[in-house]
Amino acid sequence: MFDCGYVPGKSYTLKIDASHSGSQRIGFEITAENNPSGKIGTFAVINDKLTQFSNDSNAVTHNSKGTIATNDSISWQLNWEAPGSGSGDVTFYLAVNATNGDLSSSR
Repeated sequence: MFDCGYVPGKSYTLKIDASHSGSQRIGFEITAENNPSGKIGTFAVINDKLTQFSNDSNAVTHNSKGTIATNDSISWQLNWEAPGSGSGDVTFYLAVNATNGDLSSSR
């Protein structure tokens, strides 16, 4: 967990690197939340060939081409614009899933 703070209204570029031995496909989804107000800040897709909006544009996830791992790893970038002043703490939630890509439920 990081406690770095943010500058209200500033845009930040987030880079997600993921790797797992033997993975052919790797996916992710990220969102930012503030309790009790829910989703906070504004995401922007940088590369629509790899990423797309999800959850009514309150999150960013991979698209089908954005899951293809090279040498067991992949990276994605996206922008997040911080909310206005007085918005309180922000928590980013990130899920990453790595698979062998054989479309079966067992490895």
